[in-house]
Amino acid sequence: MNAAECEVVIGTVTGAYGIQGEVKVQPEPDSIERFRDLSEVCVRHEGRQWIAHVERARRHGKLIVLALAEVTTVPAARRLAGALLAIPPTARRELPAGEYFVDDLLGMEVYTPDGRRLGQVDDVLQLPANDVFVVGDYLYPAIHDYVLEIDLPGRRIVVRPPEESFEE
Repeated sequence: MNAAECEVVIGTVTGAYGIQGEVKVQPEPDSIERFRDLSEVCVRHEGRQWIAHVERARRHGKLIVLALAEVTTVPAARRLAGALLAIPPTARRELPAGEYFVDDLLGMEVYTPDGRRLGQVDDVLQLPANDVFVVGDYLYPAIHDYVLEIDLPGRRIVVRPPEESFEE
C-alpha cells in the first residue's frame, strides 16, 4: 500500500484505549466491516501521512479498537487523537448491486427525468429507515420512489422532481 493512494477515509481516531497503546476509532457509517480484515491503514495527522500496520481490530460498542504495530504506548496513542484513517479505493469491499459507498455519491450531479439540474449531493444522512441525499435545500430519501437512477461512472443521479413529491 502506498500512502498517496489512500483516498477513502474509514474512521477518525478519538483517543487512547487501555494501557497497551491501542486507539479508539469512530468509524465512518459505511465502513465498520472494513476493519475486520484490515492489515494496513494510512494515518493522516498534523499534515503528515504514513502507513501503519494493524495487529488487531475489534468492535467496542459503536467504536473500533485498533492495535497498531507502530503505536505501543498510551501517550503515543493519545497523540493520534483526531487522526484520519484511510485506505485506497481498491481496498474497499465489494458491494451488492444497487448499493453505493457514501464517498462515491458525494458531489454527484442531481437531475430530474427531463434533464433539469437540481444541484449536487452535498451530504448523505444515514438514518435508521433509509439514507437521505441532501441536495441544496432539498432532502431526497434514497429509495426507489424518489431516486430513479444512479449512474456512478457518469457521476449523475436522476430523482423525482420536488414538485411531484407533493402532487399525490
